[in-house]
Amino acid sequence: MNRSSNQESSLTVHIGKGILEKIVERANHDLPYETCGLLLGWRRAEEAFVTAYAPARNVSPNPQDAYEIDPGAILKQLAADEKYPNDDQTPHLVGVYHSHPRGTAQPSDRDLAECWPDMLNLIVAPKENQNQCIFFWHNHGVLHATDVDREASTTAELTRFSLRPTIRLHRGHIQPGGWNAKMKTE
Repeated sequence: MNRSSNQESSLTVHIGKGILEKIVERANHDLPYETCGLLLGWRRAEEAFVTAYAPARNVSPNPQDAYEIDPGAILKQLAADEKYPNDDQTPHLVGVYHSHPRGTAQPSDRDLAECWPDMLNLIVAPKENQNQCIFFWHNHGVLHATDVDREASTTAELTRFSLRPTIRLHRGHIQPGGWNAKMKTE
């Protein structure tokens, strides 16, 4: 089967020391509510560098089951990104994070439907799931994902993860076969 280069591509994520641990701590602190915020850094071609994070207020009317990042936090960051578009010293918006307080870190249908294309997403599932973390992004209908080795991210200054094509999405949903299904091609 023919696969486009977008389906073959991967995204390499580099995350700074301690950032995942701080996000997990925040998720545990905010239980039983979903926590959320912004991932900041740089994006160049097939690499994303997460060097900071910015917690945001969850303004969802149902914060135990959903998240909605405070639009003011997003607008403030986008204004900073626009003010310093080529500044390598000022972190830019590269993604978002949120937690699943009572579930796994696998993206829900809603997560997939509402995620911004080509934007990095991090989901953490605190406590009951041993603080499991998953990075994902979607590009042209293909979900790229990886489980995160949190222990490695606490010892190295910069930890690297590769997000490879995992499964094909159909109208923003995971196709039959579930999360662990192999990517389907056209």
